Parts: sequence; structure tokens; C-alpha cells
Amino acid sequence: MWLPLTAMALILPRLPNPDQLTNSLDALQNAQLTNGSWDNDVYTTALALRAFQITHNPDLAQITGTIIDGQTGSPLSGVTIQLSGTDTQITNSLGEFNFLSLLAGNYTLQISTNLTSEIQLKPGQNINLGQIRLFTETTNIQGTITDTSTQTPLPGVAIQITGHNDTIHTDEQGAYIITQLTPGEVILQATLDGYLTASTTLTLTADTTHIVSLTLSPDQAILEGIISDGSQQNVVLAGAKIYIDSTQLAQTDTNGKYRIEGLASGTHNINIELHGYDSLTGTITTPSNTTITLTSQLHPTGTTPTTRQCQHHRQNH
Repeated sequence: MWLPLTAMALILPRLPNPDQLTNSLDALQNAQLTNGSWDNDVYTTALALRAFQITHNPDLAQITGTIIDGQTGSPLSGVTIQLSGTDTQITNSLGEFNFLSLLAGNYTLQISTNLTSEIQLKPGQNINLGQIRLFTETTNIQGTITDTSTQTPLPGVAIQITGHNDTIHTDEQGAYIITQLTPGEVILQATLDGYLTASTTLTLTADTTHIVSLTLSPDQAILEGIISDGSQQNVVLAGAKIYIDSTQLAQTDTNGKYRIEGLASGTHNINIELHGYDSLTGTITTPSNTTITLTSQLHPTGTTPTTRQCQHHRQNH
């Protein structure tokens, strides 16, 4: 029964003469149970009473409308609609709202938090506001990513924003721009191979372009040290070759010193060779932004002891 009752409650305000549904109203009256209800159902009873109320008071008015997405045209459910002096409504799955049984007078209609309208209702008036478009407030972020040491722009940096699925990359000038972001607190993260990841937290406000420029530090370490003769005291070895991961990266000078800059952080194989001496092989771990000092001793061919002398210490940059 509730479907015809719903239709009756909606149709009655639109009729110039509600008496046109007299037969239906008589049938509705006859369907009332002895306990005063209809079908012993609260909702059905409420609809029936509304139908009778409209019939008895044709001066009642109503306001209806539909909320849709301003960009896609899709109906928006869950939108809060407030009408002064009445209850608050939430749009249904079709984006619809309807305020029924309203007295004549002035009302303020507020949709969500950003749209307000003043409405004057006349007795029995039915105002259909039609489709009301809501546009999402958005904001933008743009900036430039550069090298901390050289200040040169870095192309190809991956920029990610929390809550934003797409990854944006900087162009040849190290610049980027991200549009159509929702206002609120976000974390921006910049990532590039060979560099330490940088991130920042910021609060985005609507209708604003935020400038966020970051610098990236190379994900590198420095390896340095002195190579000496393990069979003699205070004798340094010049010309010793230092190999990292099978590639020669340095050679000791006349003071037995060497220095390797720009070494990628991580674990590496190291090999030190000099003609007439046993080679020294091992592994070394170089954390980011540190200087590793590796002091080693080589022994003449065939004389290397079981325990080699090799010392190293780390210094943070």
C-alpha cells in the first residue's frame, strides 16, 4: 500500500483541487484499522496521515530539487540540505531532496556549506529548484626540484601526493605542477634514483596555487684512506689501485692516500692491488652522506699473515 500512498502525498500539493482524489481518499479512510493505523505499519500510517493533512490544508507548500556534480552531471547522494525552521535532509541516491507540508513564508535554503538561497513561499506553492550543480573546490601545487649541492634543476623526479593516485615527473627544467587537488593536509614526496628522498607536509587551501620547491641530496658517500706496507713500519705505498665492484676508482698518491667521492650508498666489494704485493679483498658498507676512512696494509707476495690489518671509521657529513 505504501507506494500508492507515496504517490498520493506527492501529487496532492500539485492539484488545483485536491477533491479530485475524493474516491481514493475515501478508499484510504476505509482501509484504516480499528486501532487507528494502516496495515499496522508506522511508515504506512504516516503517509496516510500526510495525505489527509494535505487534503485538509491545501495551503501547505513544498520545495524540491536535485543535486548533481557540476563537472560530470552525476547525481550527488549524501549532500546535506538545510531549510530554516525545518529538519535537515540528506540527498538520496538520485541526488533528490524534498521539503513537504511547508507553511507560507520566507525560508533560507543552504546546500552543503557553500551555497545559500533565500526563498519566499506562497500558500500551496510548489517550488521545484531543478538540477543544482555543485563544483568541488580544488587547489594546485607547483614548484622546482634542484640538486642540493649544485643547485641545478633535476628532471625526471617523481612527485607524489598523498591521496592522489597519479605520479607527476619534473620536466627538463626540474619544474612540475599538480592540479585539481582537494584542500586539506597532504604530504608531498620527491624521489629520484641516486638521491635521497625528500618530503614535506603542507595544508592546501581552496582556489590557491601553492609553491613547493625542494632540493635533493645525492645518495652518496666518500671513501678515503692510506695504504701502507704491512711488513715495514711507516712505509706508505704509492700506486696501489683501489677497485670498487670490479671497477678501478682510485690510485694511491706518493703519500699512500686515496679518495673516492660520489660512491653510491650500500654494500660494495673492494679490492686493493699493487704489483709485488698480495691483493686485499673484502666488502664495505657506505651509508648515505658519510665519509668512510679505510686504512689498509698490503704485504709482499706470499707473506700475508692470516689476520690482515685493516681499520676503518665512519664520519657523518
